[in-house]
Amino acid sequence: MENKYYSYPEIVNWGNPTVDALDFQSGVVSLAKQKKWVAPYYNLEQMMHTITGERMMIAAELEKKYTDIRDQGLKEFWEAKGLSYMVHNTNGEDWLSFVPKSAMEGNEKLPVMCAFRAACVFAQSFYYDLAMIAAQGEMILLIFSTEDKDENELWLDILKEAQSIYPIDNTRVYLTGHSHYGEFALEFMRRHHEIIAAVAQQGDRAGLAPYFTDDAGMEKMHTFDCPVNIVTGMAEVSQHFPLNTQAPAYDAWDEARKKRMPGTLEERITSWQRRLYGSRCEVCTAEEMIAVRNSKNKAERSLGFPCDKAKTLWMDGVELYVGDFKNVDGRYHLQVVAIENLSHTTCKPMHLMSWTFVRRFARDLENDLVVELYE
Repeated sequence: MENKYYSYPEIVNWGNPTVDALDFQSGVVSLAKQKKWVAPYYNLEQMMHTITGERMMIAAELEKKYTDIRDQGLKEFWEAKGLSYMVHNTNGEDWLSFVPKSAMEGNEKLPVMCAFRAACVFAQSFYYDLAMIAAQGEMILLIFSTEDKDENELWLDILKEAQSIYPIDNTRVYLTGHSHYGEFALEFMRRHHEIIAAVAQQGDRAGLAPYFTDDAGMEKMHTFDCPVNIVTGMAEVSQHFPLNTQAPAYDAWDEARKKRMPGTLEERITSWQRRLYGSRCEVCTAEEMIAVRNSKNKAERSLGFPCDKAKTLWMDGVELYVGDFKNVDGRYHLQVVAIENLSHTTCKPMHLMSWTFVRRFARDLENDLVVELYE
């Protein structure tokens, strides 16, 4: 139930989609508001009156105050949070590091989260709560991406450089990315799974869409074990859930988006079956997916497919529908989380669920095995 009186007037407003100044455009705000990024049933007012919405505005403040990643004020902002913030350059490409100051004082090695997105201020507001997790001493955050999956091979050099500077636990290298950057992260994992412990895709389809993962990529994933978590919104423009229904027609979809996004019922069911197969899980039938429409479990009904485990959580004003799936080894290495009333943007619950999943795993580098850290 929403409370329209929950307010935070001291923080920048939602604008249209500007924030206080006509020349200011917030990526976080526009992705949470503009028609081309939201489903027709998205309830902006409901999102605004939640702690999740408030946190989006806190993150958007960075875009209001800073435009240059080398701004001294930005460095001081993160240092005040307990982080050492640095801009690096490798082979002509900028990348960012957020390292807990305490990590440089002791001997403990920390896991590293590699977040795919170009090194800019928007990326810092977009991954704000990942940086805040790093600020608590949990991990080291790196941000970098190009717009080409082959050029993103530069991550190998970036990781080597980061490992030579910072106390990184090489067995706990995690990847994440939002939207097509999540697809880039998944592709990088396919190419280098032997050094990756887990992947968290954000704002992506629950299924494996052929446009992003062809049959060769799916078959390659089927040959090894790598935990994958997908966290996305219930109010995404491509209307990912429930997956056992056809995506409603929507005039904000352009022709390119229609080609990329599984829209028919058959396409959506097939995309989920491809995901299960790629993650080495038992593949459900179309009939089993359709039957979930009548499930007594709200999480299953919301997701639109049968789960080995399913639960509904509440966090910061939104419900989260969580499904977990066993692979052929009996391990829960695939998870899908759908966030109530979230459009094509990030939020604190998304980052928390991504981190909560990936931190469970490490990679045995000698034997190419996934290690469960918290059984």
